Parts: sequence; structure tokens; C-alpha cells
Amino acid sequence: MVRSVLQASDAPYKAKVDVRSHEFFMDEPKELEGQDEGPTPMEYLAGSLAACTSITLRMYLDRKKWVFETIEVNVINNRSEDRKDVSFDVEVRVKANFDDKQWARVMHIIKACPVHKLLSKGTEISVVLIKMAG
Repeated sequence: MVRSVLQASDAPYKAKVDVRSHEFFMDEPKELEGQDEGPTPMEYLAGSLAACTSITLRMYLDRKKWVFETIEVNVINNRSEDRKDVSFDVEVRVKANFDDKQWARVMHIIKACPVHKLLSKGTEISVVLIKMAG
């Protein structure tokens, strides 16, 4: 389970997130009235896509024993001016000496990352509101 807590006494949009034994913070930039004390939720989402892509590819290359030097994934988060529409541009740089068939397989694996699949097809989200007296 992932949990986010934001107290009224906290900086306006700084949210603490707990995952397993880890904690990190998200915030909004100063131009959006945040304190810029952490990446935004959308930046973490882009980071999730980048990390998932590199991890998925690394797992595949290790399993196949394909030798590579580096994997670098850059994700650009494109948001419309009204902030309603979002798209991601993913650039994957792999330093390796693969043949054409291997490179084609690498491209297939890049798109097989679970976060990529989720963002590409969308997902249902169930929300429950629990009212607590103050």
C-alpha cells in the first residue's frame, strides 16, 4: 500500500508519501504556490515511466545475457497550457553492439514495461471517501 499524508500545518502542497519502508515528499513548484521541496506528482509519474523502462529492459538483457554498456531513459512530460492534457515522450539510449533483430526486440521490450502499458491503455480507479469528524 502507498499512503500520502498532508497535514493542515504542512507547507501548502507538500505531501509525504510512505511506501513499504521508504518515505519521500512531493510538492508543487513555487509558481504554483508550492514550496518546491520535492518533485511534483506528474514528475514522479514520469520518473516511474523512466525507471520502469530501464529496469524492464535491464531484466530482459540480463536474462538473455546480451552485453550492454549503459541504458539511459529520458521522459518529457508534455502538459497542455490548461494542464488538462498530458503526454509523454520517451527517449531510450542503449549503448550496445546488437544486430538488427536484437534492436527490434529491445524496442518491443521497451514498450512492455508495466508502467508504459498502464499509461498507454489507462486504468480504472476506485475511490472511497471516509468522513472523519474534526
